[in-house]
Amino acid sequence: MSPKDPLLPGLFRVERLYESAARLVAPASRWRRALVDNMAPRAGDVIVEIGCGAGALAIALALSAPRALVIAVDPDAAALEGARLRAAQAGAKIEVVRGLGAEAPHLLANWAPNKVIANFVERPHAARDKRETIAAAHAALRPDGFLHLADFEALEPPPPVEKDRDLMLALMRGAGFVAAERTEIFPAARGDVALFRARMT
Repeated sequence: MSPKDPLLPGLFRVERLYESAARLVAPASRWRRALVDNMAPRAGDVIVEIGCGAGALAIALALSAPRALVIAVDPDAAALEGARLRAAQAGAKIEVVRGLGAEAPHLLANWAPNKVIANFVERPHAARDKRETIAAAHAALRPDGFLHLADFEALEPPPPVEKDRDLMLALMRGAGFVAAERTEIFPAARGDVALFRARMT
């Protein structure tokens, strides 16, 4: 695997810490590649990654479908600058937008994405943050759109928190998505990395 492989952990400031920690939990390249395969990026797609961090997934998606529009959203200006640099090094074309996941409907109003990905593995997220991000994805997606998620499912979540695997499906359905499903599970330390998918209609 090349040192410039976009699916390797990031190299920029705090993102390096987040992604290195995620690699200790589970081999990032395995579930990231599976997530890219599940999304099946193709020419003409408008794909948004909410919470892109250093841009590994966004870059991999852009390289998989050079004629797709890939938009990477993150509130961290340093992370976005890292994503820009990393994309240039990889020869990938991505758009970067600074903002929070809950702001996605406003930020992305002119793009009308048909695919949205949110990655909850590499940074800690409260249930409220996940709910807001999933709701924002539903508001931003086209009627024929799909949502893809990656989340870490702890074996023993602290009470009274609902088990993560049940929570993610409930949040997708609660936001209005249909056919919500867990597509793959990757065993990890103290839990699993799970991939999810749902559609608008």
